[in-house]
Amino acid sequence: MENNNWEINLDQWVLSDGNYSDFESGQPVQFALEITTPYHSLSLVNASHRDCQLLGKAFYRVSGEIIYTNNSLWVIDFGLCGYYEADTLAVQAEVGQWVSGEIKLGVDSFFYFREYNRLVQVPPLIYTWQVNRIIRQNSFFTYHKERSGLIVGTKDETKAKLDEIETTKKGMNEKPEPPYRTTNYYLYCNKLDSLPEYKKAR
Repeated sequence: MENNNWEINLDQWVLSDGNYSDFESGQPVQFALEITTPYHSLSLVNASHRDCQLLGKAFYRVSGEIIYTNNSLWVIDFGLCGYYEADTLAVQAEVGQWVSGEIKLGVDSFFYFREYNRLVQVPPLIYTWQVNRIIRQNSFFTYHKERSGLIVGTKDETKAKLDEIETTKKGMNEKPEPPYRTTNYYLYCNKLDSLPEYKKAR
């Protein structure tokens, strides 16, 4: 991102579990980037340039280089670096290979700062950010019963309610009103000019 403006997802459960203090607009914060691929669109390609284009709601189209792998975890450099849990893939990757596809960028739930930062040769990934805006999204789930009898809920983005807030402070913004069933936040951030770290400052 040439203008250093980033849109990053934060799920409410990450805050509810106590992994971070509440986020506030105008606040500097530290976190690593967790990469997910809800549409399983990330694949190995023949490429040699880093690219990252925002698609909306923390989704990006990226091209990046794998700079660390243990075949269950990839660290991908697409201009910034983030980690991707690749254990669900049959693809075996090597350092120096390139990937391309659509990803979602999220605040590290806890995997990096509690576990992955201790792995040998894994790079430091915790960046310092300036939070400029926070958008809260309350989403409605539609439910259907599968043949097995399992009840499955699917987030209906067409019925999502969006509003801008100053803080994710618990008690004020924790519980969505019915019929909204889940809450997440979009953090609009700038990465500050500091080197990535292995641990968050307390």
